[in-house]
Amino acid sequence: MGGPPGRGEILNKRRLSGRFGAIRLIPGGNGGTYPHCNSVWIEEAGVLIDPASDRGRLEELRRLGAVKAVWLSHGHEDHFADLDLFDDCPLWVSREEAPPLESLEGLLDAYGIGEPDHRAYWRRVFEERFHFRPRSPSRFFRDGEVIDLGSETVQVIVTPGHTPGHAAFLFRKTGALFLGDYDLTPFGPWYGDAGSSIEETLRSIERLRGIDAPELVSADGKKAKEFLEKKLGLAEGEGLSDRMVLVRTEKSDKYDRYLADLFYTDKNGREIYLNQEILAAGLAIRMGE
Repeated sequence: MGGPPGRGEILNKRRLSGRFGAIRLIPGGNGGTYPHCNSVWIEEAGVLIDPASDRGRLEELRRLGAVKAVWLSHGHEDHFADLDLFDDCPLWVSREEAPPLESLEGLLDAYGIGEPDHRAYWRRVFEERFHFRPRSPSRFFRDGEVIDLGSETVQVIVTPGHTPGHAAFLFRKTGALFLGDYDLTPFGPWYGDAGSSIEETLRSIERLRGIDAPELVSADGKKAKEFLEKKLGLAEGEGLSDRMVLVRTEKSDKYDRYLADLFYTDKNGREIYLNQEILAAGLAIRMGE
């Protein structure tokens, strides 16, 4: 791996967007959807999560020696596609996710690909398109463990269903929750492989929904945050001193959380129902839908 950045060598942070406290979201191609994902980089600790977002940006991180360890939420190709760039970095993953990563035949078995012609086709795809190289993990995540990275503290939440050992990560200091492939939108994680389980997926979704995290580190969460910042004038650096924001709450959530109706005044003093604008923009759904 390349050495640390020199004095005149500065990482182009404009190519890394979505800062959440000590962590950075690296958006993937195609809106962070297949065949890509969104990566997370904890800058100070040098930890990179799910390296399959933007190969050019990840190559820059490698060149500058900015990655010291790689974590995977799970072992699907749209989350490990650029892992080959960091073949000398320790790899952390759940124990159940190790077999598909350790051999190409194990990956094909995990997907339930049995026909010889199909296996031959997907061998080529995994090796050529997704740069598959066998890797043995350096360490296994434990459900509920808390990892101190200095600038951030991360709680591991093992969420099986989509894959047997899928993991989400709660960044305690930032209040951000990285969901991996649990979308929590109408699209949902309703796809998988031979080891997937709809029953476990539902249990994992309910567990994730019960976590109080102000920030959801996902493409949809980033879009919703940008929408709210623009509506409230924060995107242009304005403050709320000349605005009125009204929050009406009630405690009707099954997780004993507060639900809120939000109103604000625009630049002309008109009162706007923010919840309705969020729904109209397609950034939320009504409860029960």
